[in-house]
Amino acid sequence: MAIFFVVILVVFILNFYRYMRYNPDENNSPYYCFTAILLFFVQVIRYVAVGLNIWLLVLTTFIFCFYKFQQTVYLLLPSSGSDTSGLYKSFEALFYTNYSLMVVAIIIFTFNLANSVDFFLIDWEKEKELGKFEMGKNKK
Repeated sequence: MAIFFVVILVVFILNFYRYMRYNPDENNSPYYCFTAILLFFVQVIRYVAVGLNIWLLVLTTFIFCFYKFQQTVYLLLPSSGSDTSGLYKSFEALFYTNYSLMVVAIIIFTFNLANSVDFFLIDWEKEKELGKFEMGKNKK
């Protein structure tokens, strides 16, 4: 697990460097350092959420394949009541941490998308003929 998080950290640092390199501050804002730190923490939340999601997927796939596809049962998962190894508690902690970070990452992604995309609404409806529905004219 430590090697996996080191790989995630390296990918994060490279992507953050690339983002800061290709998106320089053109306004010379006095709050540039604060903006960079805030952006850093936003990106950390996103990468940790995705990394935990991948880790939980790999862990559950391993447990499913290892315990489910046994020809003869020689090893069982411990029950949640008699779990002395902490497998269920650690999985629950990782799961709820991943869930909360993923919700925050999706909210940040939606906010960034709404601020950076221009929406144009085009009405393709044909013009209606107003002559058929004119009010106040006498019929012949």
